[in-house]
Amino acid sequence: MAVLSSILLFLLLCHTLPAREWTVDAGLEVSGNRRMTVSDWRELLRAGEVLDEKQLQQVLDLALRAAAEEALPLCELVLDRNPESGVIHSLRVEEGPLFRMGQLRLESELEDLEASGFLPPETLLRHGTLEEGLRLLLQELEKRGRARARLRVLSMQLWPVEEELRLDLELRLEQAQEIRPLSVHFQGLQNSRPQTLQRLARLKEGQLFSPLRNREARRRLLRTGWFARVDGPLLALGPEGEVLLVEVEELPSYRFDGLLSLLPGEENRLAFDLRLDLENLLGTGRRLNLEAARPDGVSQELLFRYREPFVLGLPLGAALQVHQQIQDSSWLVRSGAVELDLELGADTRVGGFLGSREVIPDSSNGYHLLGMDRSSSWSAGAWLELDRRDESLNPRSGWKLRLEAEQRERQSLWFRGLPPRDEDRRILSRSSELQWVLPPPLLSATPAGRNTALSFRFFGGLLSPGDPPLEERVALGGETGPRGYREGQFRALDWLLLQGELRWLAPRGGRFYLFWDSADFRTAAGRLRRHGRGLGLRLPIPQGVFSLELALGEELAPGRALLHFRVLSRF
Repeated sequence: MAVLSSILLFLLLCHTLPAREWTVDAGLEVSGNRRMTVSDWRELLRAGEVLDEKQLQQVLDLALRAAAEEALPLCELVLDRNPESGVIHSLRVEEGPLFRMGQLRLESELEDLEASGFLPPETLLRHGTLEEGLRLLLQELEKRGRARARLRVLSMQLWPVEEELRLDLELRLEQAQEIRPLSVHFQGLQNSRPQTLQRLARLKEGQLFSPLRNREARRRLLRTGWFARVDGPLLALGPEGEVLLVEVEELPSYRFDGLLSLLPGEENRLAFDLRLDLENLLGTGRRLNLEAARPDGVSQELLFRYREPFVLGLPLGAALQVHQQIQDSSWLVRSGAVELDLELGADTRVGGFLGSREVIPDSSNGYHLLGMDRSSSWSAGAWLELDRRDESLNPRSGWKLRLEAEQRERQSLWFRGLPPRDEDRRILSRSSELQWVLPPPLLSATPAGRNTALSFRFFGGLLSPGDPPLEERVALGGETGPRGYREGQFRALDWLLLQGELRWLAPRGGRFYLFWDSADFRTAAGRLRRHGRGLGLRLPIPQGVFSLELALGEELAPGRALLHFRVLSRF
């Protein structure tokens, strides 16, 4: 009973006594070795700052980490603290010697592999330097097909030179044999043909085994959007010998994407965008895309696109596209294009296109109302795309960049017996788009925030030269602009759009997100700025994914919010 009373009394005192606090003196003195300057330490221990014991210890830990990053791992900090006044007067720093790389010897059967190239002599061994050098050495072995390579430390010796310590390191390379799997096996396939995936992943029988290449193959497969899960490629032992094994959970390749938008206002119009994507047609990687849209409740769009992959057995794709648009019953646009795209690496694709376009004023008096000529044009363009996201369905990290340039030769034609008024024009369009996904810096460190992600999209472009006609400008609004405004509400000559989302991720492509959009663009009426904000929800359902988005434009009443309903179904 006495022991229990003592424990209770101790806990009561700990609860009632205030935590010890320390104030950093404005004239803090720093003495001792000073490879790190006095201002560095004063930046860590700021004058007048009040710290409790825990915060003070965190500052000291931070100082020791900073010393380690400067190749000073042996460091001691002594604080002169006055317990009566609670003031820290001075700091004495006892810095250890510098650590430098001395001799590095490697026992290996590879004559041309010089370990000193990854850790050269006289290298300052800052925090992580040694680990980084050995990691680069193992990566080089992976490129040479030494999948089972292992580095073993034979000896390690530190010896002093003046105020420095030199590290002599002797390594032995073990199990560095080449591995060439005899075949590639895919497990879990339902629609895809193994030959298609093998070509897509760039895996071949008898190819030198490389974990680096295997990671790139997995990334290629995940970015198709055909799989919920990809495990491998892994090295396995089959009846005929060593094989590459890839296990997948395949999603249905055909996808229907239906978007219905409610455009509030006096008319309360309904807009829609219906897409049918046969992404892996008959399991061969061929794609057929059909689209019918009414983006603003009045205009109409039809699109047909077909893509043939692996032309001539190369990572080369060819596509044909036909597009028709009736804009507000004011003009009609017909266009067609032939496209080529080439994969340069696991993360990089380039492409080009050549097309024609015709614009026809669609009403009997459209010429007089719009001042519009009938026109035809030839266009040619090219694009570059780098995709380093971890996956395409629900990325948690990585980025995607696309750069595109197009030149259009526009010629005005006679319309209804009237000669053209516009001059022939050469229109140059340049655009760039960056999508960046990363874990939130603070939120992701908490248990509740582990499944969160920040998404940013930057989209900018420019039309030149001069002031192209209305029908040649870029339409912004709805999903292609600041959300909360109708599709195609603005016709821009140049534009810069930022879209940010805070996402809470769920399995199988589900998520809840908050978003904020900001756009700065130039129209014929002058420069405009618009902002949009809102929230969205994506829920996995037996048929696929259902999403709802509520978007409110700048200075618009809640009753004029834009509603997007979307169903994405795979079959």
